[in-house]
Amino acid sequence: MPSLFDIGKSGLQSYRQSLAVTGQNIANVNTDGYKKRDVALEEVTGAGGGVTEISDQTGLGVRVEQIRRAFDEFLIDKARQSSSTFKKADTFSDEVRDLENLLLPSDTNLSSSIGNFFNSLQDIAAYPDDQASRIVAIEKGKDLSAQFNLYAERLETEKKQILDKVKNAVTSVNLLTDQISNVNAKILASGVATGGSNALLDQRDLVLGQLAELTQITVNYGEKGEAEVRLGKTGSGPIIVAADAEPTKGNDTTTQIDVINQGARLQPVVGINQIATNQIQAGIISGMVDAYAMIDDTQNEIDNLAILVSKEFNEANQSGLDLDGKTGKQMFTVSSLTAVENPTNRSSVGIAVFVTDPIKVKSSEYKVIYHENEELWKLTSDDLKLPISGKQSIDAEGFKISFFGEPLDGDEFSIVPSSASKGMSFLLSRPQDFAAGAKTLISSSSSNTGTAKLEELAPIKFEDKTIIKDLNNVFSNGLSPVTASTFASDGGAAIIKADTSFVNLSSYTAQPELQFGLSSSDLTSLTSITITMADSSTVTIDITGVETLNELADVLNRSRDVSGNAHGFRSMGLFASGGGSTLSIASNDKQFSSGSIAAATTINANVVNPSITSASKLQIFTREGRHLAGEVLSDSEIAEFLTEENGFNRFAEYRADYLNGTGNEKYRGIDISRSTVGGNHVISYGANGTAASAQRHASTVPASHVSAAYTLTLNSTTTGKSKNITVPIESSAGYVAKLINDEAKTLGIEATASTKVKISAPASNGTISFNLLSKAGVANDADISASILSTDLTNLANSINNFSGRTGVVANLSSDKKHIIMENLDGDDIQVSSFSSPNTVEMEVLKNDFSSFSSPVTVTLDNTNFKAARFSGELQISSASAISTSNNGGGTTVTGVQNALNDGFLNVTSSSTGEIKTIKPIVLEGDFSNGHPDGLSASSSVLSYGLTIPADGNGAAFSTTIDISKNESLKASEIAKKIANGLRANSPSSEVIGTAVKSIPNDGSSFRINYDGLSYTLSMENGEVIVSGGEKDLVTAYFENPDPITVNTTGLGGTDTITATEHNLKTGDAVTYNAAEKVTVDTTTFNSTNTISIANDFANNDPVVYKKGGSLPISGLVDGTTYFVKNRSANSFQLAATSGGAVITITGGTGGSVSDTFSSPRGGLVDGQTYFAVKVDAHNFKLASNYTLATNTPPSVLTIGASGVGGNALDTFDPEKNLYISGGKTLSASQFSFPVDSTNDDNAKLFGMKSENIKSTFTGSSITTPAGSNTTHFHMKIKDNASPIGVFIKSNTKTINTTGVGGSSTTLTSTGHGFKTGDKITYAAGGTALNGLTNGTSYFAKVVDANTFSLASSFDNATQEPIALLSFGGGNGHAGDTFSTVFASALLNDNTSTPASAVGITAEINQISDTNAQITIIKETDKKQIIVDRVTAGDHAQAEAFGFKTSQINLNVLDDGIRAQSFTSDVSGSHAIDIAVPSNSVKSLIGNNLSISNIPSEDLIILMTGNGSKKIASNYGEVIASNVDEEFKIQVDSTNNKKVEVLDSTTGHTIATRLIPDDGVITAVEKTLRLTGDAKVKDSFTILNNNDGIGDNRNILKMLDLQQSDVNGKNSGSFQDIFNKIATEVGATVRSSQMEAQDAEASMNEAVALEDERSGVSLDEEAASLIQFQQAFSANARIIQTARELFDSLMRVVSR
Repeated sequence: MPSLFDIGKSGLQSYRQSLAVTGQNIANVNTDGYKKRDVALEEVTGAGGGVTEISDQTGLGVRVEQIRRAFDEFLIDKARQSSSTFKKADTFSDEVRDLENLLLPSDTNLSSSIGNFFNSLQDIAAYPDDQASRIVAIEKGKDLSAQFNLYAERLETEKKQILDKVKNAVTSVNLLTDQISNVNAKILASGVATGGSNALLDQRDLVLGQLAELTQITVNYGEKGEAEVRLGKTGSGPIIVAADAEPTKGNDTTTQIDVINQGARLQPVVGINQIATNQIQAGIISGMVDAYAMIDDTQNEIDNLAILVSKEFNEANQSGLDLDGKTGKQMFTVSSLTAVENPTNRSSVGIAVFVTDPIKVKSSEYKVIYHENEELWKLTSDDLKLPISGKQSIDAEGFKISFFGEPLDGDEFSIVPSSASKGMSFLLSRPQDFAAGAKTLISSSSSNTGTAKLEELAPIKFEDKTIIKDLNNVFSNGLSPVTASTFASDGGAAIIKADTSFVNLSSYTAQPELQFGLSSSDLTSLTSITITMADSSTVTIDITGVETLNELADVLNRSRDVSGNAHGFRSMGLFASGGGSTLSIASNDKQFSSGSIAAATTINANVVNPSITSASKLQIFTREGRHLAGEVLSDSEIAEFLTEENGFNRFAEYRADYLNGTGNEKYRGIDISRSTVGGNHVISYGANGTAASAQRHASTVPASHVSAAYTLTLNSTTTGKSKNITVPIESSAGYVAKLINDEAKTLGIEATASTKVKISAPASNGTISFNLLSKAGVANDADISASILSTDLTNLANSINNFSGRTGVVANLSSDKKHIIMENLDGDDIQVSSFSSPNTVEMEVLKNDFSSFSSPVTVTLDNTNFKAARFSGELQISSASAISTSNNGGGTTVTGVQNALNDGFLNVTSSSTGEIKTIKPIVLEGDFSNGHPDGLSASSSVLSYGLTIPADGNGAAFSTTIDISKNESLKASEIAKKIANGLRANSPSSEVIGTAVKSIPNDGSSFRINYDGLSYTLSMENGEVIVSGGEKDLVTAYFENPDPITVNTTGLGGTDTITATEHNLKTGDAVTYNAAEKVTVDTTTFNSTNTISIANDFANNDPVVYKKGGSLPISGLVDGTTYFVKNRSANSFQLAATSGGAVITITGGTGGSVSDTFSSPRGGLVDGQTYFAVKVDAHNFKLASNYTLATNTPPSVLTIGASGVGGNALDTFDPEKNLYISGGKTLSASQFSFPVDSTNDDNAKLFGMKSENIKSTFTGSSITTPAGSNTTHFHMKIKDNASPIGVFIKSNTKTINTTGVGGSSTTLTSTGHGFKTGDKITYAAGGTALNGLTNGTSYFAKVVDANTFSLASSFDNATQEPIALLSFGGGNGHAGDTFSTVFASALLNDNTSTPASAVGITAEINQISDTNAQITIIKETDKKQIIVDRVTAGDHAQAEAFGFKTSQINLNVLDDGIRAQSFTSDVSGSHAIDIAVPSNSVKSLIGNNLSISNIPSEDLIILMTGNGSKKIASNYGEVIASNVDEEFKIQVDSTNNKKVEVLDSTTGHTIATRLIPDDGVITAVEKTLRLTGDAKVKDSFTILNNNDGIGDNRNILKMLDLQQSDVNGKNSGSFQDIFNKIATEVGATVRSSQMEAQDAEASMNEAVALEDERSGVSLDEEAASLIQFQQAFSANARIIQTARELFDSLMRVVSR
C-alpha cells in the first residue's frame, strides 16, 4: 500500500520542477532563440493485485514525464522562408537605391553633359568658321567623355562593394554551417534518446534562423533533432550540412558555398569543384546577386549608350568636312583594355596596360605568355600575323604593356576589351577638326521641269537581315578544290566587302572519289591496292613496304610501284592524296565500282559517285540587285534568291544592264574576268538581221540595206524571257546594238557593233580621192585625197585620220602598208562617194575580229563604173546563257553558238589591223591534280587546251589539243609553249652551223641573228653560248666539237686535195693537222745527248719536226726545224740535220721542257698547225693557210706531200669547234638571217658566222620516204626574186654489173654514185638476184668513198655504231642490176637546166629511220627569206606531204601568251589572223571562274544557281578603303515621276532604284534623301562633293538632329532620352523593390508572430502557471504534513 508520504513527496518534487520550468520561461522571455518549455506529468501506478487488494487501485503518486520544448516545424520553416524573402527584398532595395543615387547624383549628370555638348555644337552651327565656339565644344566633348568615365568608375565601385558584401555573406554562411554541424554533433553525442538538451535545440534553431537570413534553406530533422540543411526551398538542393549519425566527423559534414564572378553575373557555387547552383533564390546573398546583375545591366546600357554616342557622332563627323577641307575624323573612341590574370599563374608577377592610340586598338582578345627559355613575354592574337615580344614591356598597335615582378614559365594574362564607358575619350584636339561642313552639294538640273527639291537627311538605318557571312568567314583563302567550301543549297554564298582589293572565285565539278580509312597497324602490312572502275577497267598496284599514307599516295601518283614497275593509275585519270589516317582517290571522268587494299585484313573503300557532277553557276550582284557577272536569272530565281537574308537591300530591283559587261558596260569600272569551258553564246549578223553589207553605185551612195522597219525578237532560251525590239528603217549595226542594250537589259545580253572596211592597194601608183561620211549630223563628211604607191598606203591612212574627229572613221595601216582598215567604232555605216583611183580598188567589210566573213562582203570601186558605196558593219550579240533571235515574229531564227574565245579559257587580244593576235591561256590554280594535306579529299585534273589557226591560201589548218591533266603545275607561259609546239608539230625546223673557229670567242662577245620574226642575241658567258631575246627556249646554240678526220697522208704526193668520205667540212672551217707519228720527250735531262730514248713509230730518214714545249728550245736544237731520223729502234732514235747526214749531238743543259715534241708530218704540213678548209664535195677538201685565202674566189690552197716524206696512215685533221644554232619548228618555215648591220656582221665572224660562207637550213617534218618523180613537187619563193623555185624528189639510180662481185663481199663500186650514208637503196635485179640480196628490197647505204658503198639491212645498222653490213656476191647477179634512191632537187622555174643553187638554194633529203625521211632546204644565211608558196601555185597539198606545212605567220611564245603575226612576202600580203578553238578541246574541273578587281565602294553578293555541285573556292585580298568620295545623280524615271534612279556620276551607271513614298524620303547609297515638291519625269539632281568646309554648317546641323532623333531605331529616342529611360527604369525598380520589401516584411512578421505564439514565452500564461504550480506544490506539502500528523498520531497510539 503506497505511503501517503511518498505520494506527497512525488507531488512536491514534480511541482517543484514545474515551478522551475515556469521560472526558466519567465527568466528567458527576451532570450534570442529561446523556445517555451512546459512540464508533462504522469501518474505513478502500483503493480496489479488481487481483486481484494483495493489499495492497488489508488496509485503511487505523480512524476515528471518530460520537460517539453514548444516547437512547430511547419511554423518555424515558414518563418525562416519569409525571413529569407524579406532579407532578399530588403537587400536588393538598399543596393538599387544606391544605384539610383549614383545615376542621378546631382544636377550634373550624363543627361546634362550630353545636353551641354549639343549646346556647344549649336554655337558651332551658328558660327561654323569661328574657332572660339569650337574650343568650347572640345571642352564639352571632353566633359561628356569624362562623365561616361565617371559613371563607369562608380558602377565598377558599386559592383565591387556588392562583391565584397557577398563574399562576407558567404563567409558567414560557411561559419554558420560549421556551427550547425557542431550542434548536430553534440545532439547526437547526448545519451538522451529523445535528443539533446532543449538549450542545444534552441541554439540549433537560432543558427538556422541566422542562416536563413543569408540564404534560402530547407531543413530536415533527424530522430534526435539533428538538422540536415539543403540550399533552396525545393528540398532537392545541395546539402550544405549533413545530419550525420557519426558525430566524430564534425565539420566534415558541411559543404562550403561560394559566389564567383562569372562573366557579367555572380554565380553561387557549391563544394570544392564549385558546382553552380540556382537554389539560392532568397536571402541576403540572393538580393546581392540580383543587385549585381541589375548594376551590370545598367552598366551595359551605359556602355551601349557610350558606343552609340561614339558611333553616331563619329559617323556624323566623318561624313563632313573640317575647316581644312578634309574628311572629318573620329570624334570619340570607346577603346579600352584590361588585363585578366590566369588563375594558374605560379608567380606574383604584375601587369599594367596603357592605351596609347585608342583608334588603333582592335576589339580582339590578346594573350601574353612568358617563355622562360627565351626570357621573353610574347603577345598573340588572331589579328596579329606574328607574335610581339618584349622583356620588361611590349609595344603593340595602340597600346603598351608593362610587367613588374619575377615571372615563371607559362605565366599568362588575357588582355581583353573593358567597358565602353570606361574607355570613352574625346579625340578631337584642334578646333578645326569639327567637320561642320557637308561633304556633298546637292543641286537641281537647270533642265528640270518640276518644282521638286532634294535634301539630305541624317541616315535612316534599317535592320540588316543578312544571314550569309563575309567572304573571309566562308572560304579558306585559296582556289584548290580540295579546300573548297561545299554548300547545302543554291542561294547566297558570301558577301564581298566594299573595296576588297581582288577576289577570285572558282566553281568546281564534283568528281567520283574513293576513301580509305587506315590505322597505323594497317600501314605495317600493306601489300597491294586494287581499284575497279564502273566500266570494269581495273588496276592493281604493289605497295608492299609502304609505311605512310603520303608515301602510298606518291607511289600511286608517280605511276611506278615500290619495285619500280610501271602501272596505269594516272593514265586511268586517277589521283591520290594521303595523310592522317585517310587515303582519298579522285577520278577525273569515270565512276568507281570498288576499291580495296590488301593488308592484314582487306580494307574496302567508301565509294562516292556524286549524282550531280556539274559545277554550280556563279553570280555576282550588288546589294541593290545589279547583276554583274554570271548568267541571267529567271523570274522564279529572282524571287527565290534576291532576298534580304541573302544580303539584298529591301528595295533591290533585279537589273541585268551590266551583266558580264565590257568596255563602258562594266559596272562602275569594275573588272570582272569570266572563264567558262564553252565560252559565251554569240550571234553575228548585220543591221538587217541577216548579214553585213557592201553596196555600190555608179555615182550616189546606195540606201541603207535596212530598207524597211522590222521586229527583232531576242530570246533568252535559258530563262524563257524574250523581248521584241522595233528596228527602224535605215538603221546601222551600231544603232541596233544600242537598241538592244537599252531595251533588253533583263535578258543578260550585250550587243556590240563595229564597221570595218579593208581597202587594198591598187595595182598602180597614183592618187586616191573620195568623199567620206559616217557619223550622223551636219557637215560631218570630209573629202579625202592622197598620193599613194601600189605598195604603200601610208598617205591615204593619214589623210583619213586627219578628219577622224569629223567623220568618226579611223584608218589603220597594215604592217606591209599594202592595205588599210577604215573603222567606225560605233558601228555606223561608212559611206564613200566621188571615188577616184589609179586602178580598181577592192573594199571588203570585215568581222569584228578583222577576219573575212565566210562569204566575203566585198565591192570594187573605180574611176568610171562605180564611184559610190555604203558599208554596213557587223552586229554581234553575246550572252553567257543560250540565246536566239528571230525577225518579224519568227520568220528568220538564228541560234547563238558558243565561242570558247569569248569568256573562255583563252584570252585573245588583237592589233589595230588584226595582223597580230595574242592568245593567253587562262591558268587556274584548282585545275591541276591536288590532294588535301590530311588526305581528306583529292582532285584529278581533266585540263586541256585547244587552238586552231587557219592556213594561208590553201591547205589544212593548224590545230592542236594539248592534254595538261598529268601535269601537277604549269605556268601560263609553259602552257602557251605546249600549245604553240602543238601547232608547230608538223611544220619545218631550222638550223644553222657556223664555220669552225680556231678559238671560241671571249666572254662578253655577242652578235644578233633573226629568226621567225624576232631578234635574238647570242652572247658568251663562262665559255657557254647564252641566247636572249625572242621566244624563251626556242633558239638553242652551242659550239659543236666534230670528230677528227683520219687520213692516210702517206698517199698525198704533191696534191692539194684530201679525200675523206663524208668529211662534213664547210669552206672556212678551221682544221688542225695532227701527225700520228709524234713523241713527247723530257729534254731537260739532255746533256751532250745524241740518242733520244723513247718508244716510237718513226722510220729511218723520216723528217721529224722539233717543237719546244716551254719558253726555250733545248740547247742544240732549233724550234720548228725539220731533222731526220737515224739509227731508229723501237725505243730510241737519233737525229741528223739532213737526210742521210751525220748524227748530231744535242748540247742540252739549258732550255727544253718535259713536253717537247718530235713529230713526223707529211711534207707541206706542220704538226699542230691550224689550216682552213675549202670544200670540194662531200668526200674531198683542200686546205688554205688562213681563213681569207680559204674563202677567196678562187681560194689559195696548199700543195701537200711534194717531198714524198713524212705522214702516217693515222694522221688526223681535227675540225675546230663550230657554232650550232637550232630554232626548232616554225609555222613560217623561217630561216636564220642576219640583221643589216656591218658591226654585227663583224661580231658574228668571231663565232664563225659569216653569212656568205655558211648555210641556213630548214627541214620539213618527218614523212614516209617518197618515191622519186620528175613531176611531183612544191614551190617556194625567195624574196626579191620573181622566179619560183620548185622542190622535186627525184630518183638516183645506178646500174651496176654485179656478176663479178666476189663471195662475202661487203662493198659495191659505182663511179660517182652520189649516195649518202643512210640513204634508202632499193635493189632491182636485172636477172637473177645477186647472192645475199633480194630483188625489190630496200637496203641502207654506208658510203665508203665517192665510188664505193656498202649495204645494211636497217637504217640503224648503217648509221649507228657498231656498223653491221651485209655480205653478198659469189654468184648470180646481172649486168643490169640497179640500186636506186631518191634525192631532192631545187630548180628555178622548175627547170632542170637552172638549178636554184644559182640563187644560193639547194635541197636534200635525208633518211631518218627505216621508213621515214626529211627534206631539207639549204640557203645562204643572208637577209632574204624563203617562203613556201601555198597560195599561187596550188600545190599546198604536196608541200604538206613533203613535210612543209607552213603559213605566212610568225608564231612565238612571248611572256605568257602566244603571239601570231601575219607577215608579207612575194607570195601574198599580210592579213588578219583568224583563230578558233577546236570542239571539245578545252576541259576543266572549273565550271566557271570569276576574277574580280577594281571593286567599287559597295558590297557585292556571291550567289550560286543551277543546282550544281555547290563546290566553291575563293582567294581574295584585303579590304583597302577607297579615299575617293563618290558623287551621284538622282534621275526621275522617264515614264514614272514616282520612281527615281540613283546613278554613278562618273559612269552614269544605275546603282539603285527607288519608288518615292508619300513623305518623299528614300535611302540609298548610304544616304537618306528627301524629295519635296512636284517632281516631273526626267528631272535630275546631282550630289557632288563639297571641297571646302569653311562657312558650311550643314553637317553640324545633322549632328544636332541627333538630339531630337531616334538614334537607336524606331521610337528609341535621343541620347538623353535613352539615358533618362535607363535612370527611370532604375528608379522604377527601386520603388517596386521597396514595396516588395514592405510586403515581405509584413509576411515575415506574421510568420514570426505565429511561430512566437506557438513557441514564445507569454508572461501572463507563465504567471497563471506559476500560481497553479504554487498551489499544487502547497497542496502536496499539506499531504506530507497530513501524513506526518497521521504518523505522529499513530506513533502516539502505538506508544501507549
